Amino acid sequence: PVCQPGQTKVFGVARQETTRIPCELEANPPEVSFTWKFNNTMEAVDIAQAHVTSDRTRSTASYTPMTELDYGTLLCWGSNDQGTQLEPCVYHIVPAGKCST
Repeated sequence: PVCQPGQTKVFGVARQETTRIPCELEANPPEVSFTWKFNNTMEAVDIAQAHVTSDRTRSTASYTPMTELDYGTLLCWGSNDQGTQLEPCVYHIVPAGKCST
């Protein structure tokens, strides 16, 4: 699987506001299982499956930043019968109102 081109990469989110981050892949076969991680300057943690919905080549993670440490990068990988995605899809979570660069 590979990331589908043209996706939104930067999401401005207020503290205690939930946003939904879609991860869309191109894959053959299209039956994909997804892994999500959050990464900031301190740590990388798995996103619990309870916060993720997936359907074939699309997965959506619900994410709620509670503190400044909850801003950072969400990473999404897919795997199917052909193997695991080499480069994750990368989504930047920034405080609402900040300009994307």
